[in-house]
Amino acid sequence: GNNLLTGTLPSNISYQYFKVLSVHNNLLTGEIPISYSNLSRLEELRLNNNKLSGTIPDNIFNNNDLLFSSKCDLTNNYFDNCPFSFSITRS
Repeated sequence: GNNLLTGTLPSNISYQYFKVLSVHNNLLTGEIPISYSNLSRLEELRLNNNKLSGTIPDNIFNNNDLLFSSKCDLTNNYFDNCPFSFSITRS
């Protein structure tokens, strides 16, 4: 995080063994690509404090470890369907 990255999240991530995706505190725009639903081993997802928008893919939380993790933060973006549990900052 904190790199002043701009643009959109890449949709061609095909590494199903990705464990951490942390690009918080940047200037990223656009939606979370549906392909991120295939990151079945994701344990940490930090996309907070960007300018992301649109709909969060339903299947991105198929991994219950991520869903209930304290390492998932989607706050301070412009999502249409951000679940309540992700509308507050989690430590």
